[in-house]
Amino acid sequence: MFANERGDIVIRHVVKIILIVVLVIFILSELGPIIWYRFTTMNEAEDIANAIAFEYRNSKDIQKALNTASQEMIIRNYSEEEIRNSIVQFLPEGNVPKEKLRLTIVKFANTLFTKHIKPLKRFARVTTTREVSLTEAIP
Repeated sequence: MFANERGDIVIRHVVKIILIVVLVIFILSELGPIIWYRFTTMNEAEDIANAIAFEYRNSKDIQKALNTASQEMIIRNYSEEEIRNSIVQFLPEGNVPKEKLRLTIVKFANTLFTKHIKPLKRFARVTTTREVSLTEAIP
């Protein structure tokens, strides 16, 4: 009689542990891509900003620099929506010589919930801003 109760207790503990492990794996699979994109977009923003600044420094043409931005983001597999939401600013604004470039890139992490439930997509939005000097940009 006591042996049967001990077996039930062990089975309950094993089931609880399995459920906790499954829950932790699910949470990590949902939050993992968002955290990963936070780190990877930092380097990507720096590289893209340098490419844009280098193109502007060589051509002095803002439109060519913006085209470079689009091409760099396409190469890095950004979606059209991510490219549209990204912002390139040449500073200072106005008809004065440009000294800096500020780039804000937007990337959406693809998770199970954000892929299928559109209102949750805003939680998967990762933005990173980088500012580089136009004179110090490296290709």
